[in-house]
Amino acid sequence: MIHLILFLSFLLMPFCQIGAADTTAYNLVLERENGFRGIILGSKLKEIPDLELQYEYKCGATYAKKKENYSFGTAKLDSITYEFYRDRLAEISLWAPSGIHALSLLSELKKVYGEPVTLSNGVMVWEAAKSYLLYRKLEDGTANAVFLYKELKAELARARKRGDYLP
Repeated sequence: MIHLILFLSFLLMPFCQIGAADTTAYNLVLERENGFRGIILGSKLKEIPDLELQYEYKCGATYAKKKENYSFGTAKLDSITYEFYRDRLAEISLWAPSGIHALSLLSELKKVYGEPVTLSNGVMVWEAAKSYLLYRKLEDGTANAVFLYKELKAELARARKRGDYLP
């Protein structure tokens, strides 16, 4: 029995770092969508219509749609941004104002994707084979949900660390 407990605790340790857990049961809804509102993570810039450039970086850019529905269920959103790295969609970020809308965003995410895994830093994570969905509440009370393409996650993190891609 003690060996089983030690083994299970060893398996759960990778959840402390996003991307380290290949043993996780994938979220089937996130798996099926692999993006947000029909926009697929990993898509090329030219494949997504009606985007307007917001910020440009050395090896990427942030875009927003010209016309966007700034809600997710009952949650009101301040913005939705599309982060491209080397011409491929790496992240889709939903930004909710503080207060009830930050809580509503989390509630709506749970309705659609089920219960997340909560990391020690408070970030909540849903995982699929090709993507993650992360939710975090920021110090100012606002909330951020990010659909993150796994294939570009490590490259994008390195580029941000080098200063080549700083949103």
